[in-house]
Amino acid sequence: MSNNKSQSFKNIAMFPLEIIVLPGEMRYLHIFEERYKNLYNDVQKKGGYFVIPFYFQGKLFDTGSLVYIEKTLNIYKSGEIDITVRGAELVNINNFNGSGKRLYPVGDAETESLKEVSLSERTEEVFRKYLSLMKYNDNQISMDLFTVLRFLKLNDIEKFYVVRLKNSETINRTLINFLNLKSLLVKQYSVLQDNYSLN
Repeated sequence: MSNNKSQSFKNIAMFPLEIIVLPGEMRYLHIFEERYKNLYNDVQKKGGYFVIPFYFQGKLFDTGSLVYIEKTLNIYKSGEIDITVRGAELVNINNFNGSGKRLYPVGDAETESLKEVSLSERTEEVFRKYLSLMKYNDNQISMDLFTVLRFLKLNDIEKFYVVRLKNSETINRTLINFLNLKSLLVKQYSVLQDNYSLN
């Protein structure tokens, strides 16, 4: 999914979890509940995507990740399943039905417009410095929002915080703050390593 037009999904399978899967990001899932084994089987038969709504501290949010099953790693005798999923898009969840005809929840979702957010010149500059600090070749790395978020290796709460921001200026300012913090931590770790080597 790469076009910039918003896409809608009706009655798409939903698997609420405390994770945000960014576009292009891979995550491991262990499936043990019967209803989500059922979801896995349906998605495998029909192909396509399912949505992971963000669920935290007993609350279901209207932000989620559109994902597809990349690989089935293990199917155990108990019926439990290990898979990897790959993020396709972030979505807004317009409707969530946890008690429909299927064992698992379904709902309606629409792709988010965050991929249209451009990095500011300052954000790109700070990101390139961070990449240099981490010894990455920035010529081979695309300069876009989701690439920066993946390289920052934020936890799911931090990612949720960023993707809920709607203003481009606020998003860029937040990215710069995270990049500066990560850069500082890398520098401090390097100093500690040098001191350890000297002693």
